[in-house]
Amino acid sequence: KLINGSFHNNGLIYWLEREKGIRLGVLFLFSNYLIIEIMNTDFRVAEVELSYRNRVPNKDRKRIMDSYSAYKILRNNYSDDTIDYRETFKVLYMNQGCQVLGCFTISEGGITNTLADVRMILQGALLTNAVAMVLAHNHPSGSTRPSRQDDEITRKVVDAARLLDIKVADHIILTSEDFYSYNDEGRI
Repeated sequence: KLINGSFHNNGLIYWLEREKGIRLGVLFLFSNYLIIEIMNTDFRVAEVELSYRNRVPNKDRKRIMDSYSAYKILRNNYSDDTIDYRETFKVLYMNQGCQVLGCFTISEGGITNTLADVRMILQGALLTNAVAMVLAHNHPSGSTRPSRQDDEITRKVVDAARLLDIKVADHIILTSEDFYSYNDEGRI
């Protein structure tokens, strides 16, 4: 890089990148020694964009009345091609009237599991101004029985959401033909 420098009586030399005028570092001169300090001058940061686009009028929003109505909405948001092939974690976000604000895919995994990040789940709730949510994931095996990991993620999300006054109304494990509801079983 082409640089310009300036010498001062106290032994300091500042040098700048010629084209941008950015201060790159300082030279300290002491009798026969030269000490160079390189400065980190890159102050760029990533731009953050948070958005939620509601394209469904209030009167057309689906309402969740029970676990079966949640299952029907969720089942329509899972592809017939992958529900028995790959595990996917989704969340339905709801307003005060239990109307669905949106369905968000948190993660897609493999045959036996998928990772659900609590922060991503809550980010969606905050973006949609949700007051409640239904967690959901499918089991490609066809079994609706919850695993220890299913119980653990449910507990983590319930605890974290409680801090934000957001209710986890249910966690539904679904297959192409059946479902399990944590709420119906009194586990949420």
